[in-house]
Amino acid sequence: MWLPTPIYERLPHVLLLVGLIFMSAVMYMGPYHPQTPMYFGAGFFCCLWSMVIFTLRLRHRKPAQRGESAAQESDAESEHGSKPAA
Repeated sequence: MWLPTPIYERLPHVLLLVGLIFMSAVMYMGPYHPQTPMYFGAGFFCCLWSMVIFTLRLRHRKPAQRGESAAQESDAESEHGSKPAA
């Protein structure tokens, strides 16, 4: 299933927001409400899943997309011996 780019890029943020809304609903309802564990579980799951998606995307992206310049990337590779010295 393919999602449009704006929705795909904002999905972790939306999940985090939904998780925080569920967590705040737990605080609003109080610990003795019968649905508190369900709301807490849903909020925790949404927050955790948003962090997992964000971390996986960060690892998968190229260094230039993460804010590092190509010069820093080539310097790092030359220090580790990935490229042969000319």
